[in-house]
Amino acid sequence: MTRQRYTLFLCYHLQMAGINCFPILYPVVPKGFSRIRIVFHAGNTEEEVEKLANSICEWAQEMLELEASGKGVKVPSAARQVHAAQEAAAQAP
Repeated sequence: MTRQRYTLFLCYHLQMAGINCFPILYPVVPKGFSRIRIVFHAGNTEEEVEKLANSICEWAQEMLELEASGKGVKVPSAARQVHAAQEAAAQAP
């Protein structure tokens, strides 16, 4: 099972790193079983593969640090940036 919102958090992080991916959420999959579809193909370079792996590791490290901090805020930086952009877009005329 996946943790609530973590799928979106990772997806935001990867998208902001320039990696083409999409969240697969309920009702497409059962609740608690969300996943990410990463667009990956034979034309990807070794550098792109390393970028993907490093981006996932960076996100995981940030999430571990947020959880270990004991602070109430457990929203990673990419998600905060996306939410700020969404709020700004909603307030634009």
